[in-house]
Amino acid sequence: VKPARCTPLVKCSPRMQSSAYVRRLSDVRLGSGYELHDVTTSHLAQAAVDSSACPIQLSGADELKLAQRMISYDSSDADGIKACVGYLTGWLEARDISYTSFDVHGLPVVIATVGSGPVTIVLHTHIDVVPGSEGQFIPYVDREFLWGRGAYDMKGATAAIFTVLADIAPIADELGITVRLVMVPDEETDEQREEYGTEQLVERG
Repeated sequence: VKPARCTPLVKCSPRMQSSAYVRRLSDVRLGSGYELHDVTTSHLAQAAVDSSACPIQLSGADELKLAQRMISYDSSDADGIKACVGYLTGWLEARDISYTSFDVHGLPVVIATVGSGPVTIVLHTHIDVVPGSEGQFIPYVDREFLWGRGAYDMKGATAAIFTVLADIAPIADELGITVRLVMVPDEETDEQREEYGTEQLVERG
């Protein structure tokens, strides 16, 4: 059953296009138990892009696949947020990217850093989404567009940030920069709170 087309479209990124891959995902099991059948991460524009001139050796991390996995978690509630964050921190560990975390209102805030230099680039994102129906957490690709709850806001961008971090990690020291990913769990809340994840990050420096 196709999910409802409720979320704005995310067009495949230039990095995704430059990968020029054609990969079947028919055997991928997603976080909430759904499976993708006969889905390909490619579209016609991908094959036309030559990535040989790219100055950075890409890590091979697949942001489309990562975005689909994240969308499959219903991160509109605490259990879904924790499960999705657990998957993502495991993803970082598998790539030897160090991270720290702390809780705000019982929900995890994640900080991951690569490189060490006088210039710091902060990539800020959030993992929570507004509530949706069950079918909206089954991601799918229609031509060059990714559909699903949070695809636009902001799991598609989060996947791009994570894969950029993996790409830049081997050369960050050489470039003399620090790249810091910060991910909060409470951007979408309407609840009035004394503190939020981003405020805590600012206070902690």
